[in-house]
Amino acid sequence: MIYLVLCIIALQIFFLLIKIRLRIVKRDDFNVDLILSQIFNIRIDLDENDSSDNNNQKESFGESIRQFLFYWEERDFFKALARRSWVNKVTLIQRRNIDDPVLNVYWLFLQWQLLSLIQALIDRYFVFQKNRYYQVIYKEKESNKRIVLEIEVETRIFYLIYLLVRYPKSTSKVLFPRKERSS
Repeated sequence: MIYLVLCIIALQIFFLLIKIRLRIVKRDDFNVDLILSQIFNIRIDLDENDSSDNNNQKESFGESIRQFLFYWEERDFFKALARRSWVNKVTLIQRRNIDDPVLNVYWLFLQWQLLSLIQALIDRYFVFQKNRYYQVIYKEKESNKRIVLEIEVETRIFYLIYLLVRYPKSTSKVLFPRKERSS
C-alpha cells in the first residue's frame, strides 16, 4: 500500500514538472502553438483564423487597442509568469527599405532602436534567455517579407498552478477569454 502511495506521489510530481512551451512564429503567416510536453508531444494551435473579409483597418486597430488594454490590466500576472519562464529562442529580423537614401538612414536607425528596446524588455522581464538573434536587413524590392519573428518560451505546469492560486481572477481571464457580444 505504501508503495502505491509513493508511486502516485511520484507520478504527480512528474506531471507537475512537465514543461509547457509557447512558440510564436511569424514568417509568411502568423502561427502560435502551445506544446504541452516533449514526452507526449501534444500541440495546441492557438492562433485564430482570420477571414479575408475582416481587413478593415479601423476594426483591426480597435482590436489591437482592446488587446493592449487587456494585457495592461493583467500585467501583474504576465510579469509573474515571465519571471517564472525562460526564453529558449528569440529571432527578430526586420526587412524594410525606403527609396530616399537620406530617409533610409534614419529609418534603419529607428529600426535598430526598436530592436534594442525589444531586447531590453526581454532582458527586463525574463530571467533567463538563450539563443537570441536580432537583425535589420536591407530589403530587396521583390521581397514581401517585412518581419521575421520567432519566440519560444518555456515554463512548468507547477508555475501555472502557483499563478492560478496567486492570481485566480487574472488566470481565468487569460486562459478562458470571453468573446465579446455584438449588439
